[in-house]
Parts: sequence; structure tokens; C-alpha cells
Amino acid sequence: MKRIGGKKNEKAVGDITASWSDVKKSDAIQKDGPHGDVYLCMFKQTKTVVKVLGKTNQEQFKIDAEKVKNIMHPNVILILGYCVEKSVNAIIYEPMKCNMYQAIYEKTKCPKSLQDLNMLQKMKILRDVAVGLTFIHDIKDMFHGDLKPQNILFDENGNVKVSDVYFTAFRTPTKAKKGNYFVCGDSGNLYQSPDVWTGSQPCKASDVFSFGLIVIEFLDGKASYYGNTNTQNDEAVFSYLNSKSKIIVPSQFNKSLTTMIEGCLKYETKDRIPMGKVLASFDDIIVDSTMTSTVAKKFWKECFVDGEVPLFQVAYEDFFASLGAVTDDLTDDQYNEVMEDFAKFFPETGVITAPDFDVTVNWFGNYFDDKEIFTEVSKIATAKFFAGLIDKKRAEGMLTGKVDGTYLVRASTTDPKKYPFTITRNANGSVKHHRIERLAYGAQVEKKFTSTIDKKTFTAKNLFELLNKMKEFNIITTEDDGKEVSAYGDM
Repeated sequence: MKRIGGKKNEKAVGDITASWSDVKKSDAIQKDGPHGDVYLCMFKQTKTVVKVLGKTNQEQFKIDAEKVKNIMHPNVILILGYCVEKSVNAIIYEPMKCNMYQAIYEKTKCPKSLQDLNMLQKMKILRDVAVGLTFIHDIKDMFHGDLKPQNILFDENGNVKVSDVYFTAFRTPTKAKKGNYFVCGDSGNLYQSPDVWTGSQPCKASDVFSFGLIVIEFLDGKASYYGNTNTQNDEAVFSYLNSKSKIIVPSQFNKSLTTMIEGCLKYETKDRIPMGKVLASFDDIIVDSTMTSTVAKKFWKECFVDGEVPLFQVAYEDFFASLGAVTDDLTDDQYNEVMEDFAKFFPETGVITAPDFDVTVNWFGNYFDDKEIFTEVSKIATAKFFAGLIDKKRAEGMLTGKVDGTYLVRASTTDPKKYPFTITRNANGSVKHHRIERLAYGAQVEKKFTSTIDKKTFTAKNLFELLNKMKEFNIITTEDDGKEVSAYGDM
């Protein structure tokens, strides 16, 4: 990996300069890209990526480079500097691990955290992209102009950043060699808006259109918006759009998500919603897209709103304060004690998302307005056998090396409505896992839970009764003490 830059005079972010003779000796990680070659370099012990642009106006490039190097936002790629030398224009920026195209189609090229994304994780990523674009549009008063999955990048921790903003000022649509349409590059034109296809300059509204297509592709896992059109063929895509054929939004998308996407994909630029409004709608979309319980969704939207828009996450203390219908008779000390115990049902982040709440309602039912259910839930939280949200591997680590009959119960998020809990126990020298199935909701239900272990089926009206029945047959004997045992003793 080639070192670039001199040793004297430390440079501020955005002011790094490099010589082309040094850059071209570095490791090329992409040759003949749509906008030029890409190199991996070192600058003062820091990895950097140098992207060499194709034929561009050098004076305009200098103006653009000065403008974009001051963009500092967690969801926009950080520009470290540039190279302007004779006929060479290049941008120096922070290295990233993969792009959104790879997260959709080439998952093994991405960090493991991006290889099996659930709906909430995908929505958070798209929301962060919207945050970055809104910053570019509204705070910096710029547009992107070449928005596509390949220009949405992820770092090693899975954080998303919008890249290649600096290409926009000199991206001019040119008429295709064949056909009566315009393109801005040799590839990636699929995401162009109708106005750019017909020769208009990219703008904020064209970014919004591109974002709408990206939302569909990222969530649906394929470019399904143009039906059976060959999306690799520019002329076919242009013909589809030029005929004003309906852009397809997957039928499984909920109403709020569909409304936002359709607002992005209006044919006329003046009719498209601004990026700021797209961002404002995301919390409502996340709530609708990730919550499965109708009653949980209704309660959440009534309690946690910013104006008319529901929040998708709140502080744990604020969430617990919303449970006044079942906690109003507690003393201050009791309230604080129950609040601490109740936290076992949520991730240890101090923040509760709408899907987190949804899972707990699927586990227990309407505990937020039913005192009996809430009391039962609180009792589970304080039970010695209850290990909270630990996963299978952690449960095995806690029981390994302990006597047969030792057991714990952990909450399950895989199918929380049907299988809210799992019993993990030691039997015959090994750790075994058994699902507990929910048969019904309600505090007074006689047959609420069931589980089959060693060909014996147990059914009970609550979790405590179920476990006691298992103890009668020595299926389980002793609650786990919560300590992990390793080769080095207790941990």
C-alpha cells in the first residue's frame, strides 16, 4: 500500500493533497470504473481511498472540491482531500467496507452484521440515508445527482454513508449514441429520474426519485419497479418511463411506506415530495412496517408522537412512564424497583423501539392496560429462573458443567406470539432446549402454555404452574444461579 502526502505541515480534514505520481503507484482496487480508477493508499498511518475521475473540467472540479470537502455528517462520506495535477482530478476519502448493491446481491462481501438484515434494520439504514440526503439538500443546498446502491456505502460497523456527492456538479446528461434519450454515465443509469432521461440536469427532485427506487430494491431484494423490463438496458428503461407506465410498488408494503414511495416517484419533478418530508415520514413508516400487533401499534402511536408523527424509539424511562394504567398505585420505591426488573424484557441499550414493545405484547398480551397481566409479567421478571433475552449460545454457556436438572427460562424473539419462551436445561450431561408454546392470552385462561419434553406434554394456566408440573416428573429440578462456568472456574 503506497504512502502519499508529505511529512511536513499537518493538514486539516479536507485539505490533504497528493501527487498523481504517488497515487498511481498505489494498489488499484478498481480499474476502468464508470468515473475512473480507484486506489487504496496510506496517508500518515491512515488508510484512504483515492478515486480518480474521468474527463472533467479542472477549474469546475476545484470549485466543487472546495465545496464538498466541508461536508461533515455521520451519514455522508468524509472527504479528506483531493489531487489536482495537469489533466488528473482525484478525490481522497475515507475507506469503506461494502456498498448497498453488495448488501442486496453479494452479501458475503459485506460484514456479517449486514448479511441477514431484518425489516427494522433495513428501515433504519434507509432512514439514515434519508438523513444524509436531507443534510445535503437542506443544510448544504446541494444535490447528489448520481444516487444508486453502489454509492451508498457501509463501514466495518455497518454504519451507512452517502458517497460520490462531488460527481454531481459536472455530471451533464449526454445524448445516447443510439436512441432519443440522455444518460449521465456508462452504467448506473437505471436510477435516473424521467427528467434526466430526457436531458434535464440532475437536481434535488431527481435524487428523491432515485431514492424511491432504492427503497423498493433494498426492501424487496430486487429491482422490481419496472415490471419485466430489462433493467440492464438503458433504452428499455427509458421506453418504460417515457410511456409513463406505472412504477410498481410491491403489494406487501404497508400504506405509509407505499404513500412515501409514490410521493418520491411522481413523473413531474414539481410533484415529488422534498427529502425533508421523506425523512419526517420514516418514523411512521418504521412503526407500521415493524409492528405486528394491532393493539401494540395503537398504544404506541397514542403515547409516543412528535407532532403528528409517531416516534420509532424512546428512552426506556419514558416508555415505562407510559404504563400509568397499571403502575399508578405503586409507591415511588415500588415503581423504581418494578421499572428496573421490567428492563429484563428489553435490549440493554436504554432505548426502546416500537418493535421491541411489539415483541413484549406478543409474549404477554395487553399488559399495558391489564393489571393482572402486568402483575404476572412482573413476577416473571423477578423469578430466579428467568434469564431474560440471552441467546442459545449464552444459555448453554451458563448451564455447561452444572448438574442435571439445572434449568433456566429465556425469552424468545424468533416467533414471540406462538413460542414466547424457551426452557434450557441440563439432561444426561448435555444442554437441551425446549420451546414453550402459547395457547391463549389472558390472566384467567386455564390453558395458556404447553410444552412437550421427553414425550410428556405439560399444559398450564401460567409459566410458574407449567414449571412446577415439570418438576413433579424431575424434568427440571433446580433454577440456574446465573453464573457462567468455564475451564477457569466461575465467571
